Amino acid sequence: MEELELIEALKTEILKNQKLSDNKCGTSIIYLMMKFNLNKEEIRKNLKKLYDEKFIIVRQGINQKLIFLK
Repeated sequence: MEELELIEALKTEILKNQKLSDNKCGTSIIYLMMKFNLNKEEIRKNLKKLYDEKFIIVRQGINQKLIFLK
């Protein structure tokens, strides 16, 4: 999967999860890693791009970091 396709797929998946939870629950990084079969460095690099364009914010949950729409 190309980098731009991956970023768009990540955006779509984050938006889908936010709508399902009525904007109350974030998307876990581990979920995205498993969904797109990415390692830690690949997911971090792509999420950093989404963070830099102010699409997402990251918050610490009880057990892990969670991604929310900005």
